[in-house]
Amino acid sequence: MAAVKPPAHGEFFHASHSHFSITLFTPTATTIGASNILIVCPRDANGSISELHLGLSGAKLKLAGGHYRFARAYTWKHPSHVIIIGTGAGTTTTLPSARVKVSGTVASIGLINGTVSVTAPGCSLPASPYHATTSTVPG
Repeated sequence: MAAVKPPAHGEFFHASHSHFSITLFTPTATTIGASNILIVCPRDANGSISELHLGLSGAKLKLAGGHYRFARAYTWKHPSHVIIIGTGAGTTTTLPSARVKVSGTVASIGLINGTVSVTAPGCSLPASPYHATTSTVPG
């Protein structure tokens, strides 16, 4: 059986309630394009809830072990820290940087499974699994 590739021009999404979301874009069947990662941060001393907005500049999918995969470890410069609920709601600040690790395996034409972790001052996410699905499967 041939390895499955994601559809070109696909959008894969996963949300883990109250923890994180990841959106992966596939401009071609062998490329993850510029994509988005959002982390829900712990409540601050005032009880406010905030998010950390980061990106993934892209990755090449490589055939390994019968599946197309990618893995990236990088420093994202100037992630946006946005207070969404509570004292200071609507306030956006920029952090100096965040360390990101993200990997994924194309499980089927409509599913990418992987792991994401983020380390940033005051807002980190331990290695967490995701199962990103798409509604843009041709057919």
